Amino acid sequence: MSLDVETYEKLIPRALKKAREHADLTVEEVAARTRISIPAIQNYEWGKNLPLMPYFLSLLHLYRLNLGQFHDIVIDIYNDQHCEETSKHISDLEERLSRLEEAAGAETRVH
Repeated sequence: MSLDVETYEKLIPRALKKAREHADLTVEEVAARTRISIPAIQNYEWGKNLPLMPYFLSLLHLYRLNLGQFHDIVIDIYNDQHCEETSKHISDLEERLSRLEEAAGAETRVH
């Protein structure tokens, strides 16, 4: 699957957090094992900043991931997000259809 750069960049913070949690590490533990401050790690995970490549690679190394595995996490997040949006859209359509059916039934009873 291929994502545009803007979409991919928006998913990086969530992927970094997911990777850290999957490695069973706290932000404090990551900071202690790398040369990255707690506020910087939080900013990466909150989407305020993207890490520079050396820091990004340090994080991946600590999380025991290569670039391909990190990419897979990004794609999983995208797919989950897309699935949630699709489910919500289907629920909205089902609700609208139900209201239309109720209105049609009420109109039929009046005539």
